[in-house]
Amino acid sequence: VYKVWITKVDDYAEGEGYFGFIESKSKTDNFKCVHGGGNPLDGNATVVICKFRDLNGNGQKDDGEPAMDGVSFTVNFYDKNGDLITPSSPMNPVVTGYDGEGTGCVTVTSGFIDRTLFPVSYTVVETVPDGYVQTQGTTGGTIADPDGFDIATFGNAKLLPICGVKYHDLNGNGSRDENEPGLADFEFTVTVTPASGVGGGSTEYTATSGADGTWCLKDSDGNRLTFAEGATISVV
Repeated sequence: VYKVWITKVDDYAEGEGYFGFIESKSKTDNFKCVHGGGNPLDGNATVVICKFRDLNGNGQKDDGEPAMDGVSFTVNFYDKNGDLITPSSPMNPVVTGYDGEGTGCVTVTSGFIDRTLFPVSYTVVETVPDGYVQTQGTTGGTIADPDGFDIATFGNAKLLPICGVKYHDLNGNGSRDENEPGLADFEFTVTVTPASGVGGGSTEYTATSGADGTWCLKDSDGNRLTFAEGATISVV
């Protein structure tokens, strides 16, 4: 017997209540299902992977941070004896948002497993997209219930350069207006404190404005450095 939540489409609110089902606007009912495949003594481990853009790099999903579709993961299940169970749906690599709904999620199931082989453990490995860094994630977990599931949430912050410009404020109004020229050869000390989801201490850099007044933080080879969005920056 299964208990099923039912709600009107218009009343469904993603991220609220019980996975979008608002208790006051929903009802539950009991259903008895006839087993249609496998062995009724088998279980099925499930992992729901959800991916989001960590705009402030704090390592947790905040209001307004969007889902990320098209991110690949490799998921493997292992029975209590440590033997590998190949996921039955979908096959590796799995990709978030494969359903086209823009949720940034993908549901991965182990297929039928003898209940005596639970608890089942699983591993999750993200293929981090170019230009991003992982700020929240997990390497795996354990599913003890033969009909249980886990939710694995991953966050990525975009890697961005840190640049600025030095200019001659001809009218002294505190903002750069058209035809106000850049100033070359000014040196700046820039202190960068990484976003909390990335970790690490503050680092001090120096930069010098070029002929057009612009400057960027670079490594010793002259390549632009990038930092996870949400970093704190101090310029002197």
